[in-house]
Amino acid sequence: MHAKSVFFVKTAVLTSYLVGNTTWAHDLTGNLGSPAGIENVYTVTCANNSTRMEARLRAISGPTLALHIEKDGLSNETSTPASGFSPMIDIPGGGGGYTVSIRKFDAGTSLFALEYHCQNETDHTETSRSTVKTNSPLNGGGIVPDLSSSFELLTESIISEGENFYGGIAVHDNCQGGTGNTRVMGHSVLFPTQAPIVTRIDTGEIRALSNELTVNSLANLPQLIQSNSLSARQSEKTNANGDVIGFNHIRTRLAPGLEGLIPFRLGRIQFKPESCARNLIIQLAVAEICRGNAFPPQPGTANLWIPSTTSRFNNDSIHGIGEAPTLTVQRDLTANPLPGTCDLGYDVLIEPSSQDIDNNLPIPRFWN
Repeated sequence: MHAKSVFFVKTAVLTSYLVGNTTWAHDLTGNLGSPAGIENVYTVTCANNSTRMEARLRAISGPTLALHIEKDGLSNETSTPASGFSPMIDIPGGGGGYTVSIRKFDAGTSLFALEYHCQNETDHTETSRSTVKTNSPLNGGGIVPDLSSSFELLTESIISEGENFYGGIAVHDNCQGGTGNTRVMGHSVLFPTQAPIVTRIDTGEIRALSNELTVNSLANLPQLIQSNSLSARQSEKTNANGDVIGFNHIRTRLAPGLEGLIPFRLGRIQFKPESCARNLIIQLAVAEICRGNAFPPQPGTANLWIPSTTSRFNNDSIHGIGEAPTLTVQRDLTANPLPGTCDLGYDVLIEPSSQDIDNNLPIPRFWN
């Protein structure tokens, strides 16, 4: 049985799933859990007119990481520096599949950014990526996705600038790591709005969201879509101004062994024309709650899909910590091209602050 993770599902009418991603250049923001000696492994497939595949890696937080690429007996490796990206490395392997491994040798959760693309003598070529396994021991094993199921493959969603996004967050029937009653009975979903951390990924520079977007906050962009199939008690989280910042589900009803979906809408996001940002990566905080009277939670009483521990959520043994789900907004480079001074541009990560998670992930009178 494969381990599950929280993920986004992009849908047109909440019935069809987006699987995989094909483009000409690509970026991936991901996580490695707290154990030492683990890796994430991906297959990057280059079009037949490619001559090589190249990549570089940055450790946004956590210990030093190694990037390893191999194909047809050729291999290359580099490691992340104290700040910024590693040197760009490449394998001249032509078209086909390349194995890309991101390896962590020391303990501690890590958030990373990988830039990669396929190339020929003159230009980038078509590139696609699939996940082989995540948080796998370096000597083999690990969490291997079921390649027949979009539920196992999809760990992030890609949406276009200016698009009203209709999607969902998958939820599961149990909390991992405990004994006794571990059935999920509630959910809390939080978008980063209270003192969020906004980072330019390639340099680590802290930015103001208003430098990149036409809005200065993500508040009031998410909206819960009513669906009584999962829970009869649903509500939107709001801040002091009444703006929506997330949503709650209480008394979840999910049959054993099945998965559910919390549908939501995210309003249009626009990049400023003068900004050099090409992607906005939104990191969320999600809690799956198995015991409402167990707070602060312990292993088996909740799954916490949050970036790292906080003052109130300080047990790093709880399943999901360090594996917060992400949603990526891609700039429309046709309608809103990068300014000529931007070169290739950069990616921006917005993540919830510890203060935001501590204040707004709990559910009053249910799980606090």
